[in-house]
Amino acid sequence: MHNEEKRRLETRNDTGFTLKGWTPPLGRVVLFALAAALLIPVLTVLFISTYLIVFLLVLALPIAGLVSMLLTDRGKGRREERRWTGPSTEGTPAPTTVFTPEQLTSVDIFRDLTGAQARRVADMAQLQRFEPGSIIAERATHGDTVFAILAGQVELHTDSGAGEVTVRIVEAGEALPLAALVGDGELITSARAMTAVEAAALPADALKRLCHDEPDIGRKIYAAIAEILAERYRRMLSRLATTYRDAMARTELWANV
Repeated sequence: MHNEEKRRLETRNDTGFTLKGWTPPLGRVVLFALAAALLIPVLTVLFISTYLIVFLLVLALPIAGLVSMLLTDRGKGRREERRWTGPSTEGTPAPTTVFTPEQLTSVDIFRDLTGAQARRVADMAQLQRFEPGSIIAERATHGDTVFAILAGQVELHTDSGAGEVTVRIVEAGEALPLAALVGDGELITSARAMTAVEAAALPADALKRLCHDEPDIGRKIYAAIAEILAERYRRMLSRLATTYRDAMARTELWANV
């Protein structure tokens, strides 16, 4: 009986039927095939989806950055447009074309010009305005512009061992810097607007060229410059003499103490 049951089990095992608690080799192959048939499409879809997501992210980030930059710049431009109230004049001249030859002849170096001659000079001039504290010219630079001061006050100053020293105050009706028209053109003082200043700006080279081409204009302008410099020299000698006399008087006072 026992041997007959054993043969019956071996016969069933050879035919591939499933026994209790055991799976024959053919069944495993079938299950693996079914599982692979189901998993391969799923894995393929997941792989392609992941690839597409990564690709879209890589492509979308630069586009998002560009759109954000454009929107930011546009918003900034609109904000600046709303804040803008006109050209700034702080530290820089604001040019305009309102200028007449009559205004020019009120300035010392142009006072002897005729109306027609003043018009020739005015044609190369441009009216500029400076806010208080603006630098009009700087020491140790080449003077390429002559400013005819029409309104306001300008402080001329230089540096010394004791610090900044005010040389003099330029009033309306004076031109500066005269060094731009004589010598090598290097400025020995700096010019700073003390108040709101209105000036006619003339290119120094163009003005010198006009003086060369129009001898009568050149003679009148440089004669006025020579007279101005001579007067400043006399005033400087007078101040030096006064300073020397006061110093000697103080020396004698201390000597007699």
